[in-house]
Amino acid sequence: MELELQEWLFLILGLVIVVVLVHGFWVQYFGSDRLPLKLDKRFVSTAPESNAGKEAIDLKAELPNGGARVVKVGTSQIPVSDPAQARVRQSAAKTPRDDPAGSTEAASRGAHDEGAHDEGAQTNERQADAAAASSASDASPLTAQQETLFLVLNILGDLSGQPLLESLMDQGFEYGEKSIFHRLDEAGYPKISLANAVEPGIFDIASMNALTTPGVTIFMCAHECEDAPAVFEELLLAAAHLAEDLGAQLCD
Repeated sequence: MELELQEWLFLILGLVIVVVLVHGFWVQYFGSDRLPLKLDKRFVSTAPESNAGKEAIDLKAELPNGGARVVKVGTSQIPVSDPAQARVRQSAAKTPRDDPAGSTEAASRGAHDEGAHDEGAQTNERQADAAAASSASDASPLTAQQETLFLVLNILGDLSGQPLLESLMDQGFEYGEKSIFHRLDEAGYPKISLANAVEPGIFDIASMNALTTPGVTIFMCAHECEDAPAVFEELLLAAAHLAEDLGAQLCD
């Protein structure tokens, strides 16, 4: 029975594969002990007779790539640790990790500290809010004081006390609080006031006949008036009337 070319090729390929596998097993199990081992004769020498000879052998023992050499322990500056001590330290380091009770207690303490921190933060926030509210309430009177508004007009000239007193009486002014003249509202509170331009700004009602002054100041407290525009109109009319009666000059 004749074989075709393709069948011959398959047969040859199978034989080659078998030969390769057999050779590999043979080298693996029977040829490893027969590998040649060559030693540099420079490494084989007699025992040194002196320290200089020993150092020379140590230098010869350096690896071919120059990466390491034999170092005497007595002359080395590198700290060498005892393996037994290293094992003891490793065991001591692992001991706390293996203690579940200690880990649980530490976690409990951490949770307690975190809760106390959160409670302290909430307390601080409440205190800050209370302080802000207190500051706002304390600032309210200051804001009210800052909003005070006085409207002032000056009547300047060579003024005498008696004509001034008569003109003031005609316009409904009364001598009263702080020793100056006021025009009162229906509730009895001053809405327009008149003071002396000379310090301390007061009048002595008993000596008005002898009074001479270079001017008077008429003013209103706009922040205390319910209808400030209407009171301001009265202020202008009263000042103009005084300036006309006394022959003085009206200035703002």
